[in-house]
Amino acid sequence: MAVLLLLSAEAMKPQSWPRAFSEAECDAIEKLFFERCSVEVDERPYEGISRRNYWFKTKDMDTPEELGWILDRVASKVGKVDLEFALMHEFGPGNFFDWHVDTKPGDGTERTLNVNVVLAKGFRGGELQLGAQNASLDRGDMHVYPAALPHKVHDITAGRRRTLVLALRGENRETYFDQAPRVYEELCEDLVEPKLRWIEGDFYKAKGNLEIARAKYAQSYRSTSERDRYVDAFAQSAAQHHAEGRLEEAVEDLEMCVAIDPTHHEHATDLAVVSWLLGRPLRAERLLQDTLAASTNDSAKPALHAALSLVLRDLDRISEADRQEALAVQAEPDVAKAALDHLLDLRSQRRYGGV
Repeated sequence: MAVLLLLSAEAMKPQSWPRAFSEAECDAIEKLFFERCSVEVDERPYEGISRRNYWFKTKDMDTPEELGWILDRVASKVGKVDLEFALMHEFGPGNFFDWHVDTKPGDGTERTLNVNVVLAKGFRGGELQLGAQNASLDRGDMHVYPAALPHKVHDITAGRRRTLVLALRGENRETYFDQAPRVYEELCEDLVEPKLRWIEGDFYKAKGNLEIARAKYAQSYRSTSERDRYVDAFAQSAAQHHAEGRLEEAVEDLEMCVAIDPTHHEHATDLAVVSWLLGRPLRAERLLQDTLAASTNDSAKPALHAALSLVLRDLDRISEADRQEALAVQAEPDVAKAALDHLLDLRSQRRYGGV
């Protein structure tokens, strides 16, 4: 049992017991949930969820012995069982359950292990994918796997798929996620699924590592066919936040633009300008220097040189600032002057309470 409670290399492959429950026992479990629980229609398409749930939460159990024999059967396979909740999932044609995990750091639960028992038969599709592999779907088959292991239910094409799901608590919660970064990274490399990168980002966000989380979210966006649309959406959000004077939010949006598409130098320039307005000249200098070095658009360089000159003046590096301003004026005097006036006006508005 201990090895299963850790997200370890051994736990990448779920533990499975074919026909752990008989046909009659599966009938009895279905009957129990239909009679004891009310149905919840769970439609969250933007989160990749479309299903029906029959909840049997431990806090609602007036007679826990109703589930006792089921828990005893599970315990005979995996050891001591500490139930957090039980439910029955039902999927029909058109239902789905995209990639997800059932626990992450700091989520307030003690859940470490999932038990999944196939109850229905005669349906098509609906494969349970656990990490890189699909689990068997014969009636009565039982699968045990870490709640933090990414998994999904493939689309149902016919019939109704019903499974018993038990969420179990485990010990060693403080070390449970130690191997998660390696496990998630290997899965992302093997399967190349954008949603898996998002799950990885959620993990790092929950751990408080926002820089790595942002990079993982960006990888998720970048690996989709809608990459450019996402960049445009973040850019529009940044412009709106800037117009409202919410510069920190604008920075977050622009950082995502740059992370998704580092070749889009306009967004890097905007990020440099907003960083400068927020009083972060060192970051602004680095962004502008990198953009100047990478840009092949000569028409954009006068404005970049002009912006860099203002940043360097704030850093009290006057001779370097004079040189950058001279480069801007020599290239395009009108463009350089317009850029300087615009940036100084933006800073003035910032100082006096405007945008």
